[in-house]
Amino acid sequence: MSFAASGAFETSTQDKMLGAFVSIALLALLYFYLIRADLLDTEAKWMRFHTDMSSSFGINKGASVTFSGVAIGSVESVELTTQGRVKVWLKLQKKYHDVYLLGSQLELKSEMGLSQVLGGSDMIFTPAIDAQELLKEGSYINSVEPASIEQLLGDVSVEEVAQQLVGIVTNLNAIVATVKDN
Repeated sequence: MSFAASGAFETSTQDKMLGAFVSIALLALLYFYLIRADLLDTEAKWMRFHTDMSSSFGINKGASVTFSGVAIGSVESVELTTQGRVKVWLKLQKKYHDVYLLGSQLELKSEMGLSQVLGGSDMIFTPAIDAQELLKEGSYINSVEPASIEQLLGDVSVEEVAQQLVGIVTNLNAIVATVKDN
């Protein structure tokens, strides 16, 4: 003999919808909790440094900072100073703090690639050699600016280049004549 009415424990569509809503709400809460925990921990993972340059040279927010080919941080912001210089704020991973030495340098990645054309320039971190003192949070890191076209051409003698080109053309003529004869 049963005291429950027939069909009393069957789930209705409304019960299924309520269960799905509660499940989704709990999953969303768990997801945002984990994201928030990661955001709180993020500040503890990074150290901020800055540098300044005469131009941005294509550096954008989010550009990668690498050391020995490994990404150790990124560009946090690029700002124009009142003196007309460009101030770049970087965030570098705290776990590599032992290589952030006083006298370290930053330089622009000079290799031209698709990522540089699409996303701008990246920076390369070079630690100081034989330095003992570690950089402190917010410290300045010297940056090495790339040579301009004028500087590169200033070191080149047009006469030397012309003589080298004449030599190359002469050698090519000799090669073509040899290939033609054989």
